[in-house]
Amino acid sequence: MKIQTLTKTQIDKFSEYISKWINIGLSTGKCDFENAKKAAIKCYKIAGLEEPKNFYVADCPISAAILAYRLKFPEKIKIDMNDKDVKQEIVNDIKTQIYGNMEASWLSFYDFFSQECDISLEQLDGLSEMSKYCGWWSAYKNIVIFQHKPKAIHLDNSSRIHNFDGPAIEYFGQGLSNVYAINGIRVTKKVIEGNFTCKDIDSESNVEVRRVMIQKYGQAKYLLDSNAKVVHQDDFGTLYRKEQENDEPIMMVKVVNSTPEADGSYKDYFLRVDPKVYGGLKTAHAAVASTWRRKDGSLVFENPNDYVCEMES
Repeated sequence: MKIQTLTKTQIDKFSEYISKWINIGLSTGKCDFENAKKAAIKCYKIAGLEEPKNFYVADCPISAAILAYRLKFPEKIKIDMNDKDVKQEIVNDIKTQIYGNMEASWLSFYDFFSQECDISLEQLDGLSEMSKYCGWWSAYKNIVIFQHKPKAIHLDNSSRIHNFDGPAIEYFGQGLSNVYAINGIRVTKKVIEGNFTCKDIDSESNVEVRRVMIQKYGQAKYLLDSNAKVVHQDDFGTLYRKEQENDEPIMMVKVVNSTPEADGSYKDYFLRVDPKVYGGLKTAHAAVASTWRRKDGSLVFENPNDYVCEMES
């Protein structure tokens, strides 16, 4: 019989299951080998397969795939990772791996209906148990390769994987499978390390990755180093424009701090401005005027000429 509605009591339980499975999905640490073995045996039994006899533990998905390759081809003493066939074999193996604790998103759904709606879902018991004890894992005939959970997972305030200065998902071992991301956008290790140039930014076809690279490089520095066009210059500042493929242009106005530094010099500041405001920014005066906003984000000056700087501080 189909479930058409849920009771208020059942709905009130949502937060409990969300919290439980988020904690499982984001859990870190070494594989609980003995309990993972029991869970794996249960998975095989439920699937009607012969119980595995050989169990191994790897640091991460790539390490597990390399181990699987060694077990599959024991005669190959040395593995050439530059060999296309070897690479493809390892990639194919990673695609078959089971996600362990990272199966949490869909297991949470079945856990709720099993516990709160009295629906028998015993065929998922093995996978549910496995999610508590290990990271990704691989199931073969007579062989199981477990993986440790990540060593660390870093998130931003919106719960997206994020680490501005290192791996967002860090694995044990040599970090072969480390994941790098800024505000949920996957990038390479080179981007996190700042090992790229303006030319690399301009040649990046993925708009979101390009924005992250500019953020990492520094907007003002990128603007100057990439020879952005000077649109206009007046007593209010200097307006720059940098065209972006498949994205809106970057426009910034350079202003000078009227308060001198300790050494008597005056520091420049770059302010990001909306290129579409006032029907399209054309002057530094209008650009500076556009930076004055109310709490709701609306413009203080409907006409940029209404902005008059009577005194600097």
